[in-house]
Amino acid sequence: MKARVIVMISVLLIIAPVVSYGQSLVFGVKPGLGVQSSYFGLSFNRITPYFGLDLFNISAKANYKDTDWETDWETGIFYKYHEGEEELKGSATLLIPHLGMKFHLADQEKKLRPYLMGDLFKAIAFVNAEGKEVDRYYDPQGNLTEQYMDETELGKKEEDFIKSLLGVWGFILAFGADYSFSENFSVGGEYGFRLFFTSGEYEDKDGTASWREEWKTELSGSFKMSYAVAVLSFHF
Repeated sequence: MKARVIVMISVLLIIAPVVSYGQSLVFGVKPGLGVQSSYFGLSFNRITPYFGLDLFNISAKANYKDTDWETDWETGIFYKYHEGEEELKGSATLLIPHLGMKFHLADQEKKLRPYLMGDLFKAIAFVNAEGKEVDRYYDPQGNLTEQYMDETELGKKEEDFIKSLLGVWGFILAFGADYSFSENFSVGGEYGFRLFFTSGEYEDKDGTASWREEWKTELSGSFKMSYAVAVLSFHF
């Protein structure tokens, strides 16, 4: 719910000036992998507030098999007595809304327009994981004697912990320049720094009438990187 409210407020911040002042809409694209790859904004001569939404999806699958042989002490037959298989699969989708401001150091009439830019972003994570484990046991004649199957899913606490870690937030500071080829189209270059922050907390407890155990894990981290991209902008 909080994420939806943030997105709605951000969109309203972009739409409201259009209704009030009738300014033109700007669509920008920054080719390449990374946060803040595209956006919609409004041009107020030197100031351009904007909003964008990025999407990342990661999926993985792992399969493990093992087989055990032994010698039957009665017959001396060397045979396969156990076969095991474990499968794990999961996926994570990140929606990353971002809100920023672009400040040009020259008026719209200029062909070459240097600018400064700041951007805030917050990832909203959706995760899913499940697993299956199968164990089969055989007799010396190769007949199946026992079979055990266990299916597991990601618990709510574990899911919330992963979502917290993947729900990174941060900001971008950059400078660049746009060159206008016409009233509607411009290209440019941008150099800046991206800063990512994340944190998560997991706690649980277990016990019976005679014993009890509690544990808590806290993780936090940050990641900083510079980047350089081309910028393509279209003015409606």
